[in-house]
Amino acid sequence: MFIKSIWIGFIGVMLFVASGIGRALVVGADDPLTQYNVACGYTKLSDIKEALDLLERMLPKVGEEIKMWIKHDSDFESLHGNPRFQRLLKSIT
Repeated sequence: MFIKSIWIGFIGVMLFVASGIGRALVVGADDPLTQYNVACGYTKLSDIKEALDLLERMLPKVGEEIKMWIKHDSDFESLHGNPRFQRLLKSIT
């Protein structure tokens, strides 16, 4: 019963995070910093495709500082072995 309660709580937190991500994109859909933060959120939800889609979409709009964040942000550690992420990193070098 205790483990079931923990699991239900975890699912509730993930649904809350996912709904917040959706709201953030509605409010700041064209803002590169919002897109960056939402991409971080998608990695936490293990939605790699959406995270990469956002990073690729925002990349032409950002300066060098955000490009450096992409390279070193621990939120993107789960992407490091992904070939698509590796191509993205090479494009900003």
